[in-house]
Amino acid sequence: MVTQGYDGHQMSDALTIKIAECRSELDDVDARLAMLTVERVRIETKLGAFEEALRIVQAEGKPQSKRSTSSSPEGIGRKLRPEWIDVLSHFGKVHPAPFNIDDIEEYVRGAGYPYTRGNIRSQMAQYHSRTFVERVGDGVFRLTERGFLAVGLDASTLSAPPPPPMIPGSLVPRIADPEMRRMIGDDADEAVSDAA
Repeated sequence: MVTQGYDGHQMSDALTIKIAECRSELDDVDARLAMLTVERVRIETKLGAFEEALRIVQAEGKPQSKRSTSSSPEGIGRKLRPEWIDVLSHFGKVHPAPFNIDDIEEYVRGAGYPYTRGNIRSQMAQYHSRTFVERVGDGVFRLTERGFLAVGLDASTLSAPPPPPMIPGSLVPRIADPEMRRMIGDDADEAVSDAA
């Protein structure tokens, strides 16, 4: 399609300029979005702190018997959306394994929740500030005891890996693999028989 008054080369140049202008506009919008996301996280963090302070102030005026304790889940998760309770519960069940933004994004997508990577980052920043998760690396998290309470899980009931078997009569863990014991010179069997 050639527009009247332009030859193919002029049209190509004009379109190339328009494409560059649009890409530049998109870059500007992306930069503003990134700044707004940071600002949103900052405001959400402040909001969470003020809500927590209000809850504490209001609780101080109540009789002692009605006050919630730190071990009580009352009120901790009242603002969590059901889909985020599901997400955090999912990762809480694999505790103590840490999870990252990619893991959350994959789970959210599989569950059909409408959250973007930016939404996920924002939520995790908020949950970190509310101490529901701890940051164990860049974009890597683990549910805290408070997080377990918020989603209705009991961390103490989750299975932990069993401790290594102990050498009888010793405080030293037994190395089960005979080849590994041979390589490091583990004479535990001999040491136990010598002591007997």
